[in-house]
Amino acid sequence: MDGQAERYQGIVDAEKYDGRSNVIRAIEAPETARRELRTLADATREAQRWLERWAGEPFAYLTTIGRRTRRPHRIEIWFGVEDGRLYLLAGGRERSDWVRNLHANPQVTVELGDETHAGMARVLEAGTDEDQRARELLVAKYRQGDDLDEWGRTSLPIVIEFSADGDPPSDLRPSSSRRHAS
Repeated sequence: MDGQAERYQGIVDAEKYDGRSNVIRAIEAPETARRELRTLADATREAQRWLERWAGEPFAYLTTIGRRTRRPHRIEIWFGVEDGRLYLLAGGRERSDWVRNLHANPQVTVELGDETHAGMARVLEAGTDEDQRARELLVAKYRQGDDLDEWGRTSLPIVIEFSADGDPPSDLRPSSSRRHAS
């Protein structure tokens, strides 16, 4: 083995010991690793673009899993979109059933137009830039005069982030009907 091969072999052995299989694959087959990274980046961009396609829709369907029943719970809700994220405001704050559900299980699905994607929801930290931006997005989208100022100030902001694959877990897939599950 030449010096460079010995160095790579040492890295591979160390990485195997540390359990970092992605690094091993990148060293052993750098072109394959680069191709996989490009594919993942493309998938991530596409997962974000679907939101932009439907950003002008008047509402989305959000499905959470019931914290007690473990059954899908689907609601129609106003939303805003920015940077591949979907923002919601809960006027009932922590009392909202869907907010309680996502605290118990943050995995959700969102239906916009004819697309359904899985995401992870979380409450935004109060006073952060993202908290303020979520409020601005939704109030700007739905405002008619001054009618939403208080709602924009007092609601609980939620963000949903989407994975590259976009496939919902089987227990969150919507049924063919548009009925609301309880």
